[in-house]
Amino acid sequence: MMMAVSHAAAEEISNMEDVPKLKDPVAIADFEALDIRVGRIVLAELIPDPDHGNKPSRKYLSLVVDLGNEKRRVVSAVRSIVDVEDAIGKAVLMAANVEEETILGLPSRGKLLSGSNFSKEPMPRTLRTVLLGGGGVPPGSAVSGL
Repeated sequence: MMMAVSHAAAEEISNMEDVPKLKDPVAIADFEALDIRVGRIVLAELIPDPDHGNKPSRKYLSLVVDLGNEKRRVVSAVRSIVDVEDAIGKAVLMAANVEEETILGLPSRGKLLSGSNFSKEPMPRTLRTVLLGGGGVPPGSAVSGL
């Protein structure tokens, strides 16, 4: 049997106490109930925040995501890590079958998946952990557990 070990991953974490605890296990059926799809952002817009005098929200962008067989509006808290212009054409992973919710008065029909920096070390302003970049996987492709 071959085995590969990475020592670099452990070295990346400066303080193990900062790593968030894992959540309780979920049933395999609950995991499989999520419909996670690859999507491509085709439209990104600033949206007004009524709590701040209708100035553009500092937190949310309104995105239209192409899922292959349909396009959906998703209001997502990605404003701090991506500019409107840079979001267009990016691939995303989206939970497509979550209940619709209203954010800043707009319907949002999905949740983008992302990673977040738990470390207190500064992280570059990037969407690397949220967006796949381009990639050869077409919109609508299903994502599954292996």
